[in-house]
Amino acid sequence: MKKLALLVVIVLIAAFWWFSRRSSSPERRERTTPVTAATSGVPGRAQEAAEITIESSGFSPSPARVKEGSTVRFTNRDSVSHQVYSNPHPEHNANAELKTLELQPGQSAAVTATQKGSNVYHDEADPGHTGVIIVD
Repeated sequence: MKKLALLVVIVLIAAFWWFSRRSSSPERRERTTPVTAATSGVPGRAQEAAEITIESSGFSPSPARVKEGSTVRFTNRDSVSHQVYSNPHPEHNANAELKTLELQPGQSAAVTATQKGSNVYHDEADPGHTGVIIVD
């Protein structure tokens, strides 16, 4: 009976190890989170405009890369309101363009990207949801 219990424990440990290695393999990660031009923009090339959606899971795409003076449109595709604020939380003083964008479900708002560099923002209701607009 002790041998059977030991065998079951060994099999369970081996199965756990095999599944954990398989789910963290690079091939698995690429299939679950593909990187495409539609979701991440063209690496290294600034776009003329950007569309950023807000859902319960956060902002997409992030980062968004645009040229200085481009329009960045935020659209709330969630069923609750969201508030886009510039970092750092709670001061919100890094970028005046992103000081207070309050969007109800289905609502959109646009800003003009004039501050060069990386502009980090967050959802005031959930400061863990962050995004970045890179302005070239």
